[in-house]
Amino acid sequence: MPRNYKRKTTRVDTPPDVMERAARKFVDEKKSLRDVAKDFEVNFMTLQRYCKKPRTEGKIASVGYTSPRADFTKKQEDLLVAYILKAAKIYHGLIPSDIRSLAYDYAKVNEIKCPDFWPANECAGVDWF
Repeated sequence: MPRNYKRKTTRVDTPPDVMERAARKFVDEKKSLRDVAKDFEVNFMTLQRYCKKPRTEGKIASVGYTSPRADFTKKQEDLLVAYILKAAKIYHGLIPSDIRSLAYDYAKVNEIKCPDFWPANECAGVDWF
């Protein structure tokens, strides 16, 4: 995917509460999926995919897609940034490839799920950097 990708559709921009109401109407009132999608002005396939997701505790699963990138918590990200800045202050600046490698090692140590190509390259992607 290009680094400056611009979305061409608005299919996934449906607010979660609208998708929840549409899914509830489909499940509870046994209406046609296409009719419900038309009533709520949401994409038919998005609603279908949303309704097929596993239900937990009587709730329909959340809207959206899972991110394939490593998600550091705010604290972990702050610690990583602090380390990089400290290295720069003592004149041991890290080049981008070193920072990407450091991010991969940090994700591995903290058992954070990361994209498949990170372990293959043993460093974070250019987009992450």
